[in-house]
Amino acid sequence: MVSHRLASWQASSLLSQELHGVTRLSPRWVRYFRQFDDPYLRLTPEEYGALAERCGLHVRRIHMQDKTWDFGSREAFGAFGAVTFVEWTQFIPSSDTLAFVNDVLDRYRIIAADRPAEENCFKFYQMDVTLSPIERS
Repeated sequence: MVSHRLASWQASSLLSQELHGVTRLSPRWVRYFRQFDDPYLRLTPEEYGALAERCGLHVRRIHMQDKTWDFGSREAFGAFGAVTFVEWTQFIPSSDTLAFVNDVLDRYRIIAADRPAEENCFKFYQMDVTLSPIERS
């Protein structure tokens, strides 16, 4: 039996939408992403389960839970972004990395912070999956 934990931003998708779509395709950044291919799957629990079964695994359990990481400051949230957004920032000049991260976080704050205390929070879903091989007869 295999237990697998996914910190799944694809399920929350707000930050992911900012990176994958809105910010990446904004006039300032679009020229850097002409050859970009999104490196992540964004699967619902049902899609993940179906994929696992197509790969010969039986889904014993899938559990999703809302999570929030409060970074406490914009500086700390920006540091998280600088290392987490590497699949995007590799396409832009290093001198523009901080500007890109700040652009993403500015846009994210507008859609994700429901109240002022959440302005430096990353909201996501964590998916815990327990799988086992499908027994063949």
